[in-house]
Amino acid sequence: MSRQANRATDGKKMNSELFTLTYGALVTQLCKDYENDEEVNKQLDKMGY
Repeated sequence: MSRQANRATDGKKMNSELFTLTYGALVTQLCKDYENDEEVNKQLDKMGY
């Protein structure tokens, strides 16, 4: 049973790492596209809704 518990934990960790990498890549691309930090924040705000 302990192995199944470890698999669930590993899956959550992998999902959070994937989210972090994906979000980081998105923010990096927005920073390259828009020179102004306020514009980047506006775009992220739009995506949040």
